[in-house]
Amino acid sequence: MYRMPTEPQDVGGVLDSGFALFRAGWRQVLALAVLAGVVTGAWRLVDDSIARMLDGGVPEPVGWPALALMLLGGLASMYLYLGVIARLAALAVGRPISLRTALWRALRRYVSLLICLFVLFVALIAPLAGATIALVGAIVGMFGGAWLLSALLVALVAGAAVLMVYWYFALLLLITRNVGAIAALRGSFALVRGHWWRTVAILVVAYFITLVALVVVGVAAAGLGALAGLANVRADALLFLVQALGSGITMPFMIAVSLLALNDLEVRRRGADLAARIEAAAK
Repeated sequence: MYRMPTEPQDVGGVLDSGFALFRAGWRQVLALAVLAGVVTGAWRLVDDSIARMLDGGVPEPVGWPALALMLLGGLASMYLYLGVIARLAALAVGRPISLRTALWRALRRYVSLLICLFVLFVALIAPLAGATIALVGAIVGMFGGAWLLSALLVALVAGAAVLMVYWYFALLLLITRNVGAIAALRGSFALVRGHWWRTVAILVVAYFITLVALVVVGVAAAGLGALAGLANVRADALLFLVQALGSGITMPFMIAVSLLALNDLEVRRRGADLAARIEAAAK
């Protein structure tokens, strides 16, 4: 039975523990993760913009059917994402749960997840989008302020990156602590405070590993397609296949590592709080 570490770990230790949780729970969450990849990438099956671009054609905006599938698929995939978190988090503390229980827990916290995503959009994406549009307008319109807007955009990107790391664990805390959106955002910020660079190091290494895994899956899918005589398959369909298969690996792995990084921060925070209480009692 897998057990969470009870002592602080270095970056390598967190990654090793994440691998261990991934190996222990991968089969339990494989179907959910692959399904998340399927619904996320389903819009590619009704859109051929990438294939047209590769053929030398003029790229066209994504059509309304594809946009609708993109939105619905994203909402569905986030629900499945919570389900994967629920199963892996339960396994990590030695209390495995059924698929049905995991999906029920995900459903209970789904509205909170949407609130978290809305807060992230308002705080991070909307200002960046506005600054980008203003910068493009300044450059194309050839009116003053382009340099100032460029500096503002760089500052917003840097600020968004910093804040995104502070809020990274909010979606996990919705499940692990069974709290609402605001409590999860606050909890994530409090845990990362003082450990920002360490958290970044763990996440960057983990994301690099997932990128390599996606490349391997893509090469394998292209090779198998060529062997099966599917050379004429549209690039969009191939990307859909890679996304679906890759999600079965990358989503459980990233969640497993994130859960271990979260656990490590909580262990360190408990240790710091205990040390502070001991110091206060000694005075």
